[in-house]
Amino acid sequence: MRTLLVGAKGFVGAELARELLRRGHDVVALELRSSPGRLADVAEQIEWHAGDAASVESMLAAIGRRTVDAIYYGPFYRDAPGERSVERELQVMAAGAWHAFSLARGLELRRVLFPSSIAVHGYQQADDPPVNEESPVRPYGLYGATKLLCERVGHEINDVVGRNVVTSIRIPSVYGPGADIGSRGVNLSAVAAAHGRVARVGYTAGARLCVAHVADTAVALADVLERQDVAHSVYELGGLDVSFGEIAEAVSQVVPGAETTFGTEPRTPFPYNVDWLRGRGEFAFKHQSLRLGMASVVQFETAKDTGQLSSVGTAR
Repeated sequence: MRTLLVGAKGFVGAELARELLRRGHDVVALELRSSPGRLADVAEQIEWHAGDAASVESMLAAIGRRTVDAIYYGPFYRDAPGERSVERELQVMAAGAWHAFSLARGLELRRVLFPSSIAVHGYQQADDPPVNEESPVRPYGLYGATKLLCERVGHEINDVVGRNVVTSIRIPSVYGPGADIGSRGVNLSAVAAAHGRVARVGYTAGARLCVAHVADTAVALADVLERQDVAHSVYELGGLDVSFGEIAEAVSQVVPGAETTFGTEPRTPFPYNVDWLRGRGEFAFKHQSLRLGMASVVQFETAKDTGQLSSVGTAR
């Protein structure tokens, strides 16, 4: 299988690239800059193209005459310090996804995979039921709104094509080796412990969130990319329902004496109780234990300190 990864150097994108290479697939990467970043140690195994991720012309140039079997569109836009560009954010997060989705109408693609987010659900109250693919959505911020918009556009493309070629996976807070902070700060305790520092988390110890290890996320995404036919256009990846206090406890089991201080924010803007029965039933989505996942972060950071790490970004 030949797959175009738009956003291959991102935290999730890089681990997906590694997972696809492990499975013997050809990986084509489209990035704004040609430097390999997290994928430096496997750069020679990847076909690199430099171009604007939001440009359909750049995508077509990367695809080339050999075409591809699948596309992963995963860029994440972040404003430069002190600047705010809603226009550019919409170009990257929404218009670029539309361009990727629209290629399914002209190319014989197995899959166009879009990493959506549980941000489409917004806040979850303590007495709310678990959220799933059919739950009412109250997107958090422009990020959640664009993810939901892209899900809907994908559904419309599927109706035109006549099959579920565009597949959106709602990803929770992702953590694991290769990120200093992780989504919502879930990596902070493990990274600080590995370097002998006290972690400072902005949330209270009781604030809960749904987390998924980056390696488990990549395996799930690769499984969806490989599947010839899928039953639905949207899936919850799911994950572990944990509190920041439980994260700190898991880290202290790996690094005895590790310390974490907590802030005053009582809840995250994403749901923590996610029903992922659909993905578990169709793709057997799995999530490793919190202790094992935090141990992988500590081991990675320790290896960096001792100079034993030959690559940055690998979760295994």
